[in-house]
Amino acid sequence: MLATGGAKVVVNDIGTSVHGEGTDHGPTHDTVAQIRAAGGHAVASTNSVAQWNSAKRIAELAMDTYGRIDGVVYNRCRAARRDLSQDGAGRLGDVMETYYSINELEME
Repeated sequence: MLATGGAKVVVNDIGTSVHGEGTDHGPTHDTVAQIRAAGGHAVASTNSVAQWNSAKRIAELAMDTYGRIDGVVYNRCRAARRDLSQDGAGRLGDVMETYYSINELEME
């Protein structure tokens, strides 16, 4: 949607299923291809936002490619589709780490 309005975007997805399993970067690259085919500007990133250095690489990609960052749209829907109470502490820890990382980025 943003790309059709002229925004230059970084499409970021680590490529896991809605269950947090596997790695498939195809959809990320397919989305970039669709944006470009429609005349938009997009690059792909498969970095995780849950680790600081990885999240930093996403921002660096945007800066290196476009020279600036005007906005960030953060959409993590995998957690919303799951009952985390049945996933154990490790899975809940992953979700909390991701949200903590995003809040930490916002404060800097």
